[in-house]
Amino acid sequence: MVMFTAPEAKVLVVDDIKTNLKVAYGFLEPYKMTVDMCLSGEEAVELVKNEVYHLIFMDYRMPDMDGIETTKKIRAIDDTNPYYKHLPIAALTADVGADRKEIFFKNGLDDFISKPIEEEKLHKILEKWIPKHLQVPADIDYGADGGGSLGGGGGSHGDGSVGSGSSGGSGGAAGLPQIEGIDIQTGIRLSGGTVQYFYETLASFYSDVLERFDLMSESINAGDLSRYSTFLHAIKAAAAIIGAGHIFDLAVELETAGDSGDIEFIKRNNDNFYTELKQLLFNIKPALAAYDARGTDLISDEHDELIKKELAILASALEVYDIVATNKSIDTLLRIAKTEEKKKAIRDISQHLLLFEYDKAMEIIKSMV
Repeated sequence: MVMFTAPEAKVLVVDDIKTNLKVAYGFLEPYKMTVDMCLSGEEAVELVKNEVYHLIFMDYRMPDMDGIETTKKIRAIDDTNPYYKHLPIAALTADVGADRKEIFFKNGLDDFISKPIEEEKLHKILEKWIPKHLQVPADIDYGADGGGSLGGGGGSHGDGSVGSGSSGGSGGAAGLPQIEGIDIQTGIRLSGGTVQYFYETLASFYSDVLERFDLMSESINAGDLSRYSTFLHAIKAAAAIIGAGHIFDLAVELETAGDSGDIEFIKRNNDNFYTELKQLLFNIKPALAAYDARGTDLISDEHDELIKKELAILASALEVYDIVATNKSIDTLLRIAKTEEKKKAIRDISQHLLLFEYDKAMEIIKSMV
């Protein structure tokens, strides 16, 4: 439940995995802040040079430039400008032990929040760091469901692990098909509390994992176990969010082996991890397709010019990564499309957006216009 909004505030989220960015956006959206997102420390430094942010959420463990190094570079941008020195930066991390907290504070970070993100903890950080004069009291709805979250099921534990609920299904999420290997109730709760956010997060996970298979193999072949562990850390955090408890457990073991330099354990177990991960993706793919093709009532026979106007709105929203506007445009287009060909093209756009394939989505938009 959001207690305030902050339409004039601007927040940056930095994480190397799109799944985590998608989830963070879902939790931040109700606060009505401007939310920028990026996938690397290098990009974050450049954004901070050109924008004024009120708070940064910084992934701790990223390849190439981690959260601590990125924070140090931000602090050192301009010694004469107090903005860079005092800009609040909160670590996003799955590792929140006492020693880790001390490392954060010694290296220029101001706060931290664990993954998977919990709504109450996020609210406390926002309330603490967003300037008070930008916080506008929200209209509170004290409905019986407390905000519509379908919580329950396996849940998350204090150490960041994920309950697996029933051994491989949804854990009984009402009305939703099971996805073997995923506790859907947990996934819904940890990805933002709605079915739509869950499936969009699931699509991000699918894309993120596909991107990392070759990178993980290259890291093992090169003997770069630190980089390998970083990729495992990202998959572990994302698996926790979608409720993939078994994959989470396997990733924890391999990440620990990578951190300790146990290459023999990795060689013995990595192939099985790949097999299990590929099976999970195999299970996810039809669920994504079924959700995307769930259908929308077509209630309008409007002229094609209306389609073109809405496609232009969609293209503009894509350029600034406005997820709310893009979702609204997709829904509008599905309502006003007249032919099966157009409806299929719009669903194809939606599928590309779910998988963060923006270039492919724009290609379809341009062909339709």
